[in-house]
Amino acid sequence: MIKSLLVAVTLIAVAGATRTVAQPTANPDATLPAGVGAPYRELMVPSQFPTLAAAVNAANADTDRSRGVVITIDPGTYTNDFTPMLTRPMTIRSAQGLGTVTLNSTVVQNANSNPGIITSHTDLTVDGLIFTGARNGSNNGAGIRDRRGVGAAPGFLAVQNSIFISNQMGILTGDGPVRVLITHTQFMNSTMSHLLYTNNITAPSTLVVMDSDFCGAGGDRGRHAIQTRNLTTMIAHNRFWVGADASIAGCIRGDGNFAINIINGGPAIVADNVIVKGPGGSNAITVAYAVDFTATGGAHPSSTLIFQRNCMFNTRGSGTGIFTGISAPVIGDGNFFAPEFGTLVNPTASNQMTGTVRTEPANCATESPDGSQIDAPTTETLVNRDGRWGFANEQPQPGQFRVTLNDQPTAGVGSNLRIAQGGQVFVRNSLPPGNWWVWRNNTWVNVGPATP
Repeated sequence: MIKSLLVAVTLIAVAGATRTVAQPTANPDATLPAGVGAPYRELMVPSQFPTLAAAVNAANADTDRSRGVVITIDPGTYTNDFTPMLTRPMTIRSAQGLGTVTLNSTVVQNANSNPGIITSHTDLTVDGLIFTGARNGSNNGAGIRDRRGVGAAPGFLAVQNSIFISNQMGILTGDGPVRVLITHTQFMNSTMSHLLYTNNITAPSTLVVMDSDFCGAGGDRGRHAIQTRNLTTMIAHNRFWVGADASIAGCIRGDGNFAINIINGGPAIVADNVIVKGPGGSNAITVAYAVDFTATGGAHPSSTLIFQRNCMFNTRGSGTGIFTGISAPVIGDGNFFAPEFGTLVNPTASNQMTGTVRTEPANCATESPDGSQIDAPTTETLVNRDGRWGFANEQPQPGQFRVTLNDQPTAGVGSNLRIAQGGQVFVRNSLPPGNWWVWRNNTWVNVGPATP
């Protein structure tokens, strides 16, 4: 059972990952998402089109669906630049990466149409954008709103290297058959509702969330960091602060309810996450599985929760780690539950985990906050979700030291190591041109000379 579930959800993650590309290419590639395949048309904002909305209108009007569309946005803040409904597959990306393009809403949008800053009815990839201020009269204004419902063709939504901050909701999807992939993204300070809510109850639908951060959920309404109705779920290598003070600058404590709410159950993997339950939380439960499905089609088939190698902290003083509403099995090993969790799994009979520890292990070491930096040569180290970072004595280049991860050498060489942008690790090679490199997807990626 464990092996088959792992294989199934891993294939989901791989399938989603191959559909996400940060840079379009002129070479045909069957794994590219619709909208990025060759040949493609690139629309530039604002050099060709003054607004994102104008570029989307032009993309929608393009009748040549044999080519993909990429909208590339130059650095700047684009205020109340709401898109019309996206009706053809496309990619919307920042020209210069994360932190340079902000889509900012300062008005209340029409409650009847439940729009987002970006509203879509098609396959969409978003890369490197900041969304802030989304709100409407229904209290579910979202940075991205996917409106596909039952009867829509199977499709996907992929978001990477982006930030959602101070929206009523970060991302909200409809109930259509959509595969959702979120990677290297921050969700912060929802003002009225969940940070991420995927409502895709129609098969085939999956949710994969990896290498992302969640903090400040709930506003004053006790909502969740992640709420999902998707048929299968994989949540791995993320960080959550629920009603807790986060190590990310700008995060509020919030009164978040659950860190993860997998409403209808189904095959799910929750692995290698750091989850902090704090005193601001409005509920003592941290992870909820199949607890509120009566009105939404019942529990999904093959409901089993694999819970592996998670670090569960509790600054609230009491609480329940996992609650399952259908007595589904909770299996896995290598988890740490802080002693403040009086109950690990409710009901107790569902707890089939092994190797659980109550004393904090080395792999759950407190992570270094954003802005932390060490300079070579040094024996000091930094800690993020990947592990412990430092410098070896080896100097492959003059004054540039080998970067290590968990005492093992990486390909990185530099003089400065820094934690920034939500717990990501950067190394600077001080030889001209003095570029910084970020560790992403198990490799170093050049992000230029600006200090992160």
